[in-house]
This record gives sequence, structure tokens and C-alpha cells, in this order.
Amino acid sequence: MEVTAKDRTLKQMSVSEHNANSRRAYKCLDRGRSVFTSYRWPPPKPGGHGEWLEAQGPLELCANGFHACTISQLPYWIGSELWEVDLAGDVVDAGVSLVASRARLVRPVAGWDKAARIDFATDCAARAARFAGDSPAVVDFIARVAERGAVGEAAYWSAVLAGESVAGRRSGELYDSAFAAERAEQARRLSKILAQVS
Repeated sequence: MEVTAKDRTLKQMSVSEHNANSRRAYKCLDRGRSVFTSYRWPPPKPGGHGEWLEAQGPLELCANGFHACTISQLPYWIGSELWEVDLAGDVVDAGVSLVASRARLVRPVAGWDKAARIDFATDCAARAARFAGDSPAVVDFIARVAERGAVGEAAYWSAVLAGESVAGRRSGELYDSAFAAERAEQARRLSKILAQVS
């Protein structure tokens, strides 16, 4: 696959199509469907994996290919239904996501249950409250998000407030740096949670 000047930040990796050389990643779904496209992924067969899916044409973030993520990318996509997936064929690292020409579901992350989601969301809410300072309406909003176990929303607002607390606005280098640092902290927290539930 040719990476154009427009896509200079993409890194291509070649992964053998043989199952033993596939790459394990994470995929967030909503009742078995892709969150953005509503595509229903074939579920794993009893005692096995889901069927391999194949994309045709050049891989492109948000346009073509099967999207999944590493643990460090997971905070950008985390949701209530978390799966392990195998990626194979061409795999592109697009920064916030992996894009692959072949993918299949392996199994749901069994321990990513309501308690684990609330634990992560509550941690994000506590961090967000520190960033929000003396804004009780914001702190209350984030607390209600955490109580629902809305992990993606809690993680997003924690990162936004981290950036705003440093930059005083939602743009600029300082904001971007603090936002990314909070996402990295969330990835570390998710890594610990997932290690405990696996």
C-alpha cells in the first residue's frame, strides 16, 4: 500500500495472513455492531473465533478498512462492549486507531462489566473534578456521567478539562499536550483494569 504525502503520519505494518501471525487488538461495539457504521460483526463460533472479514481497496482512517485499537489508543474509543480482535493482512497505525485489511472477533473482554466500567468512569470523574476546580456544575455533570458507567463520555470530558485547566481554552499546543497526557494516563489505568479482569 502506498502512503501518500497526505498520509505521512500513517505507519504501515505488514502482518502475515496466517492466524499465528495476526495482531491482537481491541474493538468497541454496541450490541455487536460497529459504533459508527452500525455494521454487525459476525460473532465468534462456540469455542472458536468469528469469521475473517476482508476490506477491498486502499486502507484509510474513517473510510476503508476494519478499525481497532491498541491499549494506548483505547481511551479514544472505549465503550460498554469491549472485544478482543485479530487483525491481519495490511495494518495501518493511524495514530488514534489501527486500520486493517482483515479482522475477526475473538472474544468479549469478560471482565469489562458494569463494575469495571463504573470504576474507570469514576476514576476519570475524580480526575476531571480536580481539573474543573471550583465549577460545581461541571463536577456534578461528570459525576452523573460516571454513575451511569458512560466510560467514553467520562474519559473524553476528563481529557478536555485537563487541556482547559492548562491552556484556559480548547485549542493550542498547551491544550493538546495536556489532553494527550490525560489520554495516556487513561490508557495506563485501562491497562491495569484489563490486566485484573483478563
